[in-house]
Amino acid sequence: MSIFSGIKEHWNAWLKRMADANKEAFHGEVPDCCRLKQQNQPDKSVRGERER
Repeated sequence: MSIFSGIKEHWNAWLKRMADANKEAFHGEVPDCCRLKQQNQPDKSVRGERER
């Protein structure tokens, strides 16, 4: 086994772990950046809505 094939195997194993973690976190759906942004922001009723 050459050094490059060893690196490739480790890289592919890491990619598989990341894919499995994303599947578990997003329930098999494609991550939606808008939904993720909304999840990370506090509730609007707590901080109040901005007046225009």
